[in-house]
Amino acid sequence: MRQILKGEGGHDMRALVTIATLGALSFSLGACGLSRQTDTVVPPPISAAVSMPGALEPIYAAAVSSNQAIFRVTSNGCTGKDDIQPVVRRVGDSALITLRRMKDDRCSNVQLEGIDVIYSLEELGLSTDDHIEINNPYLLGPDEDAEG
Repeated sequence: MRQILKGEGGHDMRALVTIATLGALSFSLGACGLSRQTDTVVPPPISAAVSMPGALEPIYAAAVSSNQAIFRVTSNGCTGKDDIQPVVRRVGDSALITLRRMKDDRCSNVQLEGIDVIYSLEELGLSTDDHIEINNPYLLGPDEDAEG
C-alpha cells in the first residue's frame, strides 16, 4: 500500500514536489538551451562557397609571382588546366582565389607529386598590385606525410 503524504491544508505533497521538480528542470534546461545557442552561433566564414561551381579542390602548394599564379593539384593522370576553374572574388582589399574541380580525374596513373596548373594574373582578372589570398585547403605531400 502506498502512503500519500499530506501537507498543511490537505494538499498532496507528491504533486507539489513533482511540480517543483518539473519547474526546476525546465528552468535549467532553458538555461542550457540559451548557453548552447550563444556557444554555437558562429558567423559564416568569408570563404563559404555556396554558389560556386564544381567541387572545392585541395592543393599541395600555391605560389604567386609577378605575373602568374601556380597551383599544385592532385592528379590521377588525366587532370588538365581545363578541369580546374579558378573563382576570384573580391573580399575587402583582397582578391580571394578558390580553385574548383569541374571534372573528376578517373584515370589510374596517379601523379604522386601532383601537377602544376598555371594561370596568368591577366587570366584571373588580377594585377600585380592586388593582395591575393588562396582559399583552398592544403594537402600534405607524400614526403611531408612520411615525416609526420
